[in-house]
Amino acid sequence: MKYMTKEWMLKNRLTSAYRLVRESERAEKFDEDFYRQVSEQLFDKYLINEREFNRRPNPLTEEQMCNRVRRELTNRQRLFEYLPQEIRDRIADLRVCATGFASAEVIALLKPFCENLKAECDAVKDRAHAETDDAESFLAEPQNFNECGEMFLLEIRQEGGDVYLVFDFGETLRIKNAEIVERESDTIYPFDEKIADSGWSLVLETELHRVGDLFEVHFLIENLDRSDEREWWYLTVRGTDLKTIPTSKLKKRQA
Repeated sequence: MKYMTKEWMLKNRLTSAYRLVRESERAEKFDEDFYRQVSEQLFDKYLINEREFNRRPNPLTEEQMCNRVRRELTNRQRLFEYLPQEIRDRIADLRVCATGFASAEVIALLKPFCENLKAECDAVKDRAHAETDDAESFLAEPQNFNECGEMFLLEIRQEGGDVYLVFDFGETLRIKNAEIVERESDTIYPFDEKIADSGWSLVLETELHRVGDLFEVHFLIENLDRSDEREWWYLTVRGTDLKTIPTSKLKKRQA
């Protein structure tokens, strides 16, 4: 059982479409010169941000940064491609819309669409949170899964019938007497802020459910590989109990 699926996440990201655009008369018709102008401006803006973030040991080269920005802009355009057809039919150039400009007519359509979609997504998330709270009431120790937020997954390990999930904030989640019932990716990219192209495996959403006498914890994860390609995947683990352990204590115990 999972509520916050890949489809849900796509819709949730799409709720931001209205906030990403502002009105422009030049967006009312196809205008290649306007697209070239605004796309270059957005590229420069993203590149400046990337250069600021790139101040670290082993930084990206200028070419790598440019390639990363191009991929981000491509991903942004792909998001707009999921708008309903009745809105897309009113957009003169989807590329211009994805860079942040739209006609007054399109903006008037986007606002109610995004508001309704957000209400739909929020209702799904509220239901997932409610079931998570209910399941947590049966744990030996509450873990506050609804407050986890995004976190980097560094390692998945199976030992003595238990599953250990190691996260970047210095804590490890232990699922007792566990079974991995779903794992769509075999690859984990441990994020290292000192390495510009380390990639990451980022937990986007977490939910917990009660399945009979067992607990089932579900993660929606984003992999970013070293080529900046993104993939969403599911990890679901079922066990008799869950407990968060400081990673440092776990390492001392193993030693």
